[in-house]
Amino acid sequence: RLSKWSFLEMQEDAAQPGVYRAETQLLSRNSTFSIVRNEDWRQMLYPARRYAAEGSAADVLGPDGYGRGFEWVLQGEPGDVFAVELQRSGGVGGPPAFAVSWRRVRHEDLPQEEVRAAKQERFYAVGSWDGWIGRHRMTWDGECYVFEVTVRESCPEQFQILADGDWNRAWYPSQVGGAGGAVIGPGLGQELCWVIGMSEEEELGGRYIIRLHVQNGRPSQVAWARR
Repeated sequence: RLSKWSFLEMQEDAAQPGVYRAETQLLSRNSTFSIVRNEDWRQMLYPARRYAAEGSAADVLGPDGYGRGFEWVLQGEPGDVFAVELQRSGGVGGPPAFAVSWRRVRHEDLPQEEVRAAKQERFYAVGSWDGWIGRHRMTWDGECYVFEVTVRESCPEQFQILADGDWNRAWYPSQVGGAGGAVIGPGLGQELCWVIGMSEEEELGGRYIIRLHVQNGRPSQVAWARR
C-alpha cells in the first residue's frame, strides 16, 4: 500500500524474465511511487518529470541517486488495487532500458480505521544523518509530531520535513539554521534547512528530539532538544 514509504518487493515473472510486478492498494485518491533496486535509495528508477501519470522506456531514468522528487502517480479511489509492472531490456553490450506501467485490477474496501488514518496528514523527517536517503515518519505524541535522531559528534545535522513523504512538499525554515523562525512551505526547500548543533549551546553527539507543531493543519513551529 502506498502510504508509509516502506519497501514492497516486486516479483519477477518466471515466464517472462526481466518483467517484475507488484500489487499495491490506494489509501487515498492520489499516491506516488518510485522503484528502488536492492532497497538502496542510491539506485532509484524514476520518471523524467515530476508526478508522471504514465511511464515509457523513453522517460525512465536511473538507477542512480538523483531522483529525489521525481515519482510516478497512481490515481483512483481509496481501496483500488493496482498492478505495477517494470520491464527491463537490453544490458548486453550497452546500458539496460526500463519501462514502467500499471493498471487497476480490482477494488477492495478498506477498514474504516484505515480510511480515517489515510485522511490525516503525515509528516516525515529527512536529513543529513543518513545522507538524505531515508524518509522517517514522525509520530503524534498528543501535542505535536516528534522524531528522535542521533547527532554525530563530527558535525551538525541538517534536516527538512516532508508532507506525506513528498519531496515536492517540503517544509523548511526561512533562513539557514532556522531555530525559532518561520516555517515555510510546502514546496521545494532548495538549500534551506534546520540545523541541529549549529549554536554553541547545542552539543554534538547524542540523541535529539525534533518537534513539529501544527496549527490549522499547517506546520507552525519546529524545535528540538537534547534527550
